[in-house]
Amino acid sequence: MIGKFKIGISVCTEKLSPSSPVVYTGNIRETIEKCAALGYDGIELQLRDPEKLDLNLICPLLEKHDMKVCAIATGLEYSLNHLSMISDDPFVR
Repeated sequence: MIGKFKIGISVCTEKLSPSSPVVYTGNIRETIEKCAALGYDGIELQLRDPEKLDLNLICPLLEKHDMKVCAIATGLEYSLNHLSMISDDPFVR
């Protein structure tokens, strides 16, 4: 933590192109361990399909490394399927 600010980093369980604004992709266990080793306080989790997330794996890993999910982002899902959690359209949301 820097002063009173906590620092998070953008991650995704899927492999993305190198030009994506996501720093770490792929294996979530390795990703969380890397982020913790680098001193991050949390992760911004880029979601495509929340049903594929293994919360029984992710939650204990975050707790073990004293980290939190600081944000859940849907940019990936929006760019691929035009779905968004903040859309006014209930079908899109």
